[in-house]
Amino acid sequence: MKKIKANAKEKIIAIQKINGSRAGEFAIRDYNSFVMGIQNYYSMATCVNPDMQTLAYEIKTSIKIKLKTRVKRRTNETLTPYLSERYEKSKELRFISGVPVVPIGYVIHKQLETVECEVGEIWR
Repeated sequence: MKKIKANAKEKIIAIQKINGSRAGEFAIRDYNSFVMGIQNYYSMATCVNPDMQTLAYEIKTSIKIKLKTRVKRRTNETLTPYLSERYEKSKELRFISGVPVVPIGYVIHKQLETVECEVGEIWR
């Protein structure tokens, strides 16, 4: 978790340095892809939500301190179909210059899918 926190803070600093241009949008999308990758990886683990909530609190305070007035709550911005399917119910979704910032603490547990294998006639 320490490495995840360090990487997330580096990406927040990159968003802070780039202000409102096209490169800023790319920095936000880079942060979002990082967060979604973490969420996909840890969504199969059970009881990961308490750990992610403490991490989310630290990252959220870092975002508030570094990006102060640029972060807005929900606006009339439309989300992509993937983001709306995944984060529409989240109350922590924020926007910077109209680009959504995905909440790191919004991890939903998924059941593992089992694969049924058929044994060939040779092995019976």
